[in-house]
Amino acid sequence: MKEPLYKTESTFTWKAFLDLNIALERQRKFYWSLMLAFEVVTICMCWYYFDTMKNSEMGIAFMAIAVLFTPLLCLRIYAGIRAAWKKAELKEGAVSHYEFFGDHFIVEIDGKRLRVELKNIAEVILTRRNIYLMDSERRGYILEKEKCSSELIDFLSREAIKRRGMTGRRKYVGNI
Repeated sequence: MKEPLYKTESTFTWKAFLDLNIALERQRKFYWSLMLAFEVVTICMCWYYFDTMKNSEMGIAFMAIAVLFTPLLCLRIYAGIRAAWKKAELKEGAVSHYEFFGDHFIVEIDGKRLRVELKNIAEVILTRRNIYLMDSERRGYILEKEKCSSELIDFLSREAIKRRGMTGRRKYVGNI
């Protein structure tokens, strides 16, 4: 059997899981643009009712909507992430061992070995703390940057750049 080019391990934690989901949420630019537009329209309606219509009750109602909308939306997103965490196959503290070859990697979790072709990785997300190898919209592999060699980070950065132009979606997030 061929020797792996790179090896690393990663511990599954709530913080890494939360960071992954926040990185995925940041990529939803259109969604967040609509939310910002809603906030602007709501604030304009607030101003309209206060200034033009002289209807302070409606102005206060629109102000309350504008003030409460963003925190409630963030709370809903956080609750969804918590629910996904509780349903996760891996539990807190599970250690994954990765071996990277030129065209694939092997991940060993709880004694199970899984071979993943790099061509099947739809997205590589690089953040300050972690690297996420996404094989679908909401599922991927978490690598801790501090446990990765600089050569592995460079290799995965090149993979991220390769995938960046495949579709209209962004393939790179954050700082390398």
